[in-house]
Amino acid sequence: MPSLQEIHVNLIDRLQEAKDQGWLGEVAAIETTLAAAAQKPEAMRDRAAQPSTVHLGMPDFRRAAGRSSAESAGRAPKGTRTGSARLLPSKPRDRTRPNGHGSSRSATTSSPGSPKPRGKG
Repeated sequence: MPSLQEIHVNLIDRLQEAKDQGWLGEVAAIETTLAAAAQKPEAMRDRAAQPSTVHLGMPDFRRAAGRSSAESAGRAPKGTRTGSARLLPSKPRDRTRPNGHGSSRSATTSSPGSPKPRGKG
C-alpha cells in the first residue's frame, strides 16, 4: 500500500497549501478525500480477509438453448411437435389430388427414370 501512503502525504500537503491560501472550498474537498483515503486501507484489509473463491454452481443451458421446463420434463408445450427435426411448419395437404401433395402430376404419371406404364396395344 505504498501508493496510498504517497496519496495521503500529498493530500496533507495540498490541505496545508489550501489553508494558507484561504481556499475554503478546496479545504473542504481535500478533507473529504482524506477521510475516504483513511478508510481505504481498512477496507482493503477486510476484503483480503474474506475468502476469494466464489462457488457459482453448475450452469443451466436449457434456457440458453430455448427449451422450456415442459420439454425438459418430457412433455412438449401445446402446439409443438416432438421428435421432429423440421424447422418450418408443414404445408397442409391438398386432399383433392391423388398423391395428397397438391402436385399437378397424377398418380399414373411416371417420373423420369421410372418404367413407363404399359397401355393397351
